[in-house]
Amino acid sequence: MNLVCNSFIYVQPQNDTSTWLIIIVIGMVLVLLIAALVFQWHEKNKTLAEISHLASTHRHGVEHELVLKAMKLATWRIELATMTFTYDADFRARTDLMTPPPGCSFDYILNAINPNDVQRVRDGLDALYKGDYADVHVQYRMKSPHQDKEYWLETYATVAERDDNGKPLVIIGANSCIDDVKRMEQALVDARNKAEESDRLKTSFINNISHEIRTPLNAIVGFSDILPSITNEKERGELINIIKENNQKLLDIFEEMMEISKAEAADDKTKLNVTDFDAVVMLRNIVEEFKRKNINPAIELDLQIIPSKCMLHTDFGRLREVVAHYLSNAFKFTEKGNISVLMEESDNSHIRISVTDTGKGVPEKDYDRIFDRFVKVDNFVQGAGLGLSVCRSYAYSLGGTVGVKSKVGEGSTFWIDIPTVL
Repeated sequence: MNLVCNSFIYVQPQNDTSTWLIIIVIGMVLVLLIAALVFQWHEKNKTLAEISHLASTHRHGVEHELVLKAMKLATWRIELATMTFTYDADFRARTDLMTPPPGCSFDYILNAINPNDVQRVRDGLDALYKGDYADVHVQYRMKSPHQDKEYWLETYATVAERDDNGKPLVIIGANSCIDDVKRMEQALVDARNKAEESDRLKTSFINNISHEIRTPLNAIVGFSDILPSITNEKERGELINIIKENNQKLLDIFEEMMEISKAEAADDKTKLNVTDFDAVVMLRNIVEEFKRKNINPAIELDLQIIPSKCMLHTDFGRLREVVAHYLSNAFKFTEKGNISVLMEESDNSHIRISVTDTGKGVPEKDYDRIFDRFVKVDNFVQGAGLGLSVCRSYAYSLGGTVGVKSKVGEGSTFWIDIPTVL
């Protein structure tokens, strides 16, 4: 009995130790299992977060690319350590724009910029590098690689990376071609300048007309007042002739002013009076008429016609008006020499009628503007500055063109080209 008890008492501690060991092992296993579950849960959440981040990054990348495509932008970077330039993406629609090779020298870019704009680009990047601005905006012209032309670029740039001391390492930016914007800006500037010029010309026109009307009117009124007191028939005849001459000048001025309304409708072909006629006969009649009116013996007028007969199908009145005005101007600006009317075929379907004089001539810079309204190259010569504008409008309505070649001091040639059949 005692032996058994002693044995029992002896073995009991061993059983307690094993139990505790088992408990400890089980506890450790449970702890490891819980730790593993926690770690797994943490890793799962981390993986889900990374997947979400990747998805978000991909979405933002797609959105970023979509914006670049929609705005037709090109993105680039400059590695300041090596001063190399690289396009990261280029969604510009045009194919005639310069695309530099990846990693090219920044000087390669500067050499392609218009020399007048290079310093402006340098100043913008220097200000960005020094920290004067967080970002810069520059517009400049680039040379097209395929043609001898230029195009406008607009650039936005900022610093993307810095070292530990805050020194810039990488500058990034985006370019867009703004040729259309620049054309619109220039069109607005031209329209404003044209409006200002038109306003100035109209003011000048009013002043010119006032002067043009006053001159013959003063002569008419003045000589009419003294006419009743003149008893000498010869003197009375001279005064009457002067009055008649100034009456005609006054009528010519008002007739020229009335041509404005005709010129307004010059492009309306429904108002044309198209007939068939011989241009040779028309020119002979005009030249004979001006020969009768010519009171200056120092001026000779002649007609040169290449074809013996030239049948036209167009508006007789408008063509005659253009030639007559050319002749009238030739007599105004020619003191002596020769005035010649020439008709020739410019091609199989067009004829050219030109009037050449040996008068004052027109400066080359005024070739285009002389056909504009209210323009007078010589303000000392009578006229409202409307005649040549009307000639151009009439020529356009007949499907033709007008032009001038001249040399100051030697004379001018004004011409009209029209089709033989309208």
